[in-house]
Amino acid sequence: MTTLFTAYIFFALVLIGLALPLINKRIGPNLFYGFRVPSTVKDKEKWYPVNTMMGKWLLASALIFLVTALGLYFVPGISVDQYAMGSLASFVIPFAIGLILTFRYLRTLTK
Repeated sequence: MTTLFTAYIFFALVLIGLALPLINKRIGPNLFYGFRVPSTVKDKEKWYPVNTMMGKWLLASALIFLVTALGLYFVPGISVDQYAMGSLASFVIPFAIGLILTFRYLRTLTK
């Protein structure tokens, strides 16, 4: 379980590192990194607010994941499967919510 713990902590820190430039509007429209859909890649007026929002959700999801992975690691008697699923769910659920809300926000910019 230590290997999984280490991987999760590393993954959470990488996600935090990826979220911060998006939040701080340091990443312009490109084909590799960010909330890349045709309407955001083509329009800077949409790119920055949409990527700022998704960056905040990514940061929140990564922080929740980090705290959960740390906390669950120290739960006595937890199985590797419980640890893995609990930690992953703590990332996937808020990230999915953020993804849905960011798409909804993008639709308001398109009208």
